[in-house]
Amino acid sequence: MAFDYPNHNVFVEFLPLERVVIDHLNVHEFPITANFEDFEGHTTRFICRQLFKKKEEFEQAKSI
Repeated sequence: MAFDYPNHNVFVEFLPLERVVIDHLNVHEFPITANFEDFEGHTTRFICRQLFKKKEEFEQAKSI
């Protein structure tokens, strides 16, 4: 099953091999920060964080 979620995003920061920061500017506005770290010398750890302005917006979005 596939879903189409139209989004409006703006790239705020781009540091190759280190970090990407995107402002998600749709219904719920929040920054997304993706960090890339060397892991044990042979793979990459990917850590992605979203920070919602309101708890209610997080609760609505977390089921998607």
